Amino acid sequence: MHYTYVIDESRVHEPDWISHMDSKAWVDIMQFQSAIVSARALFPKSDCE
Repeated sequence: MHYTYVIDESRVHEPDWISHMDSKAWVDIMQFQSAIVSARALFPKSDCE
């Protein structure tokens, strides 16, 4: 299954995303971890603040 879950670029670096998404039964946490790492690279912390 594939779902869309939008995270605003200003929130990409919030520290609790992995645990938050891991609590959702429909999330493939390994894919999410890869996606959040990519998003953080695309939107460096200094650009999001």
